[in-house]
Amino acid sequence: MQAPEIPGVALVLVALCFPFLTNIIQAVGGSFAMLFSEARRRELVCRINFKQSVDVSYVLFIPAYALVLYLSGVSPHSYWYILGVLAGWAVVREVILFFARRRSGSPTLADTGRFFRSIFVLCTLFSLPVALLPWLAPTWVPGVSSVVVAVIVGISLLTYIYKSYKAFLSPKFSHISSFLYLCGLDLFPIVVVVTLLVQ
Repeated sequence: MQAPEIPGVALVLVALCFPFLTNIIQAVGGSFAMLFSEARRRELVCRINFKQSVDVSYVLFIPAYALVLYLSGVSPHSYWYILGVLAGWAVVREVILFFARRRSGSPTLADTGRFFRSIFVLCTLFSLPVALLPWLAPTWVPGVSSVVVAVIVGISLLTYIYKSYKAFLSPKFSHISSFLYLCGLDLFPIVVVVTLLVQ
C-alpha cells in the first residue's frame, strides 16, 4: 500500500473508464440480469452491443482487479506482478477458449466465456469498494478487506461454475465433458493463478 506508483495507477484507471462509461454501465446492468434469469442470459450473449460492452469492461477491469488484490492485501506481491499474472491468465484463457471453440463448433463455449467475463466484471465491482475502505476509513481493520475480497471471489467462482455446468448439460455435452471443460479452462488455471499470487 506504500508503493508510490499506486495512486498514479488508480488515476489512470479512472481516466480510462470515463470514455467507456456507457459500456461499463451496460455491461454491469446486463451482468446482473444474467445472474437471475437464464432466458435473459441466453438473450444477452447474442447481442453484439452487450458483447462489446462486456469485452471492453473485462479488459479495463483486469488492471482494476489487480489493484484490488494489491490494496486489500490478498497478495503480498507488487501491483505489477499481480497485473502480469492476471493478464497472462486472461490471455492463456482466451487462447484455450478460442481453440476449444473451433474444435467443438459449439456456441455454448463462446457463451460461457462471455458469462465468465460478466462474472469477473461484477466481482471487480463488488471488491473495489472493500479494497479502498482502509484508505477511506482509517478505523477499518486492513486484514478484514482481504477476507471479504476472498469471500466475494469464492461466491463469484461458485456462481460461474454452477451456471456454466448447467449450460453445458445438453445432448452434445455429457457430465464428464462438462466437468473436464471446467477443469481445463477454469479450475486448474485458477488454482495455478491463486498459487502464484498468494505465495
